[in-house]
Amino acid sequence: MLHVTDKLGGARDLIARRLATDTTMTVTARERRNDGLLRREVDYTLERPGETPVTRTVFWEIDTPLELPVLECLDYAAIAMLFPAMREKARLVIQGPVTAAMLRNMEEMNEAWNQLMPDKYALIPIEATEILSDQPPVAPGKSKAVVAFSGGIDACFTLIRHLSGHAGYRTAEVQTAVLVHGFDIPLAADAAFATARATAKTALDAVGVSLSTIRTNWREVAETRWEMDHMAALAGALHHFAGPCDVGLFGSDLTHFFHFWPWGSQPGLDCLLSGGRFLLRPEGQGFERSMRTELVAAVPALSDHLRVCWAGPLTGSNCGVCEKCIRTQLNYLAIGKDPGPAFPVRAGVLDALCLNARHAAQVNYLIDILESARRHGVTGPWRHAVLINWTVNRALLPYRQELEKWLAPVRVIRRLLLKYVRASAARGREAVASSTLAPQA
Repeated sequence: MLHVTDKLGGARDLIARRLATDTTMTVTARERRNDGLLRREVDYTLERPGETPVTRTVFWEIDTPLELPVLECLDYAAIAMLFPAMREKARLVIQGPVTAAMLRNMEEMNEAWNQLMPDKYALIPIEATEILSDQPPVAPGKSKAVVAFSGGIDACFTLIRHLSGHAGYRTAEVQTAVLVHGFDIPLAADAAFATARATAKTALDAVGVSLSTIRTNWREVAETRWEMDHMAALAGALHHFAGPCDVGLFGSDLTHFFHFWPWGSQPGLDCLLSGGRFLLRPEGQGFERSMRTELVAAVPALSDHLRVCWAGPLTGSNCGVCEKCIRTQLNYLAIGKDPGPAFPVRAGVLDALCLNARHAAQVNYLIDILESARRHGVTGPWRHAVLINWTVNRALLPYRQELEKWLAPVRVIRRLLLKYVRASAARGREAVASSTLAPQA
């Protein structure tokens, strides 16, 4: 009798132990079409031994002029549920067809996030009941794209880059741009989203691109930590456009020279959001933010309708006084351009001096502003204020986490001081205007 020894048995046992879990997350999907509105839903059921299974539903309501095909590929559901499954340490089972490339990419992304944040994201088995073959890549210059469009600098840069052919062989024909309700604007903020939608439509109409919208409760139901999983959420939204589009474009907030951690978008990970029939591709990583701003400023139809604000009052417009609103205005000043009508409140020297850079990325953005001003020969008191601000924030960066506990009173005083300065400046402008319009004796 022959005895066959499994020489790889030890390795198999070790791998099996690493992937072992008694929890399963089962994902099913369906769609409904009614009066031009497409609603796709995903039920994910979490089953643990000795506990009652819990089912939750994520929906995407899609309003688009494009003809989206009948649901036949669940890549969107697979990538959208990856982070919740990792968080729950659950075997992920997709009940339906998923492309081979998506399954490969999800396995690699799972390994990456488990290595980067092992306490939060577990190594899990990933399965699909049916595996679809991948489609061959589209020839250069023949791609059709959907663009993620929040209305900010990165989104506008991406749009211009492809409408103008500036992306070279990577250029894709833009079919539509999509604005998502439920990401930076919560579902309950209908008025704010209506304002953002109207602004986006005005800008897109001017450059001949249609607007699509998606309304989703993904953040309310499936989010694990937005800073980490927002790219999976965006990928889940863009994958709905597979069929009429073969690529989804999104403006990266990183560059090849500088990226930071922890953050959900990384040059080595973003490409793993792709499937076998729809690619996800970042744009702008070869350009600093001020360089992107310069291209956007050259297209007033988009520049005049920017929406970058997410930390200010929830209005769907720019507040003009939050960190990102002030920083974007400084990007314009650094290239010698006026920020334009998109910002109702203009940043001044005091704003530049008091800008609060809370992490390394925001400190790096200040360097970009200073370097851009130097290249363009732009001077002024605001530039000196930014230099002082950068020096202080860079020195405080290693101690930022501890300082945050003590800086709350300082931030309150700073807000009150800025409010007083702006109010005084507004009264001064009104007084000048009144004296100018007064009848001469």
